[in-house]
Amino acid sequence: MDQSSADKLAQVFELNRKALSEARVFHDWMLQQHTDANTIWFVNVVTALLRGLIIEDEQLNAGYKESVRTMAWACRNLMEASIYTEYALRSEENAHELVDDILMDELDILISFKKWFTALEPELPTPELDAVLKTFQDLKTDVGINRKRYRTTRELAQTLSREPDYDHANKISSKLIHPTAWSLLSLGLEKDDVLMRPYLYQAGSKYFAEAFQLIRKHVAHYGTKPVPKTV
Repeated sequence: MDQSSADKLAQVFELNRKALSEARVFHDWMLQQHTDANTIWFVNVVTALLRGLIIEDEQLNAGYKESVRTMAWACRNLMEASIYTEYALRSEENAHELVDDILMDELDILISFKKWFTALEPELPTPELDAVLKTFQDLKTDVGINRKRYRTTRELAQTLSREPDYDHANKISSKLIHPTAWSLLSLGLEKDDVLMRPYLYQAGSKYFAEAFQLIRKHVAHYGTKPVPKTV
């Protein structure tokens, strides 16, 4: 790495350090803003998103020192968390949709577990899993969620015109995270790691900073309430 690149990376490190510190303070401040019973749910959504961003940014920093694989996980997760953040802040409907997707995600996990164990052990009964699955299916009906599945991150990225970003980031992170011919058999991994590390850090820091800035801008304009519903 030449001196110019090293100086630029040092600047990115410092900016990320400041943003991470500010995000922690802002998160704690947001948790104290439960003053409107009608919008507490939105404060919970925003603080949960911000917590996710903070955790992944911490992993990005740890990964820079320890493992390109850890960095790739963190960078990919920051990209996806930034998509969820931007989507939720667009409208009250979007934010409510993400809340509904908590239940949809839980159902998807349970259904996938059921199919997985049925494929592994066709004769093995799963009464406890079946009972929990029915409870969540009944809850979905009771709360009036009519969708059959959750919205995928790719779909949200398409809505936000971020599909190319999503596709490229997932392609790179997949190669670095999962075992492939390159990761298992290449003799030049150490050299490749050194090359990729600054780029992954810069990309992850950008996702974090931009998502955090979106949250701050939203609160500055709307307070702790969502964008009003469209008529």
